[in-house]
Amino acid sequence: MTRKHFAAVADVIAGIEDEQIRRQVAREMAYAVGRFNSLFNRSRFLEACNAAE
Repeated sequence: MTRKHFAAVADVIAGIEDEQIRRQVAREMAYAVGRFNSLFNRSRFLEACNAAE
């Protein structure tokens, strides 16, 4: 996946109205991607998802 793909996914997740669900989906996605891409920036992704911790 490229940066534009991650941005698109983050936009979709950010659109989830329920904050608990949004944070859970964002964390699970970040975990899954991080397992395959060591350069993945988890905190940047979570911020883009409006799910920063």
